[in-house]
Amino acid sequence: MVVQECLRLYPPVVLLLSRACRADTTIMGQFFPKGANIMVPVWHIHHDPELWPDPFKFDPERFGPDAPPHHPAAFIPFGLGPRMCLGMRFALLELKTALCKIIRKYRIVPCGNEKEHLELTVPIAIINPKRAIKVRLHPR
Repeated sequence: MVVQECLRLYPPVVLLLSRACRADTTIMGQFFPKGANIMVPVWHIHHDPELWPDPFKFDPERFGPDAPPHHPAAFIPFGLGPRMCLGMRFALLELKTALCKIIRKYRIVPCGNEKEHLELTVPIAIINPKRAIKVRLHPR
């Protein structure tokens, strides 16, 4: 639940290039000409208050067993459908393995200079913290 909520709040990629329109298309009143590249705004979907109540709040319970179901396209940190990221399972396995190894050996303590809201930068399509996130690791 915590990993999913972190990926919702801070998706690794903020825009996904979906595909080009094959024909002139209108969806929900929005016109898309043939050949237009369609971008999926992951950041905006993950922070949409209609999909996620209090969208900027860290709340892992959103993904808990008792949480109301969300739309399948409301959580897409690795994309969706046949074009979703091939490395998703590997990335999640690597993340969970590294996190478990660190948590088993160390207690993670903030350095004290953290802010309530993380400042982010998006050089192209990948999200990064504006400044380094510093923590101390105390042996258990």
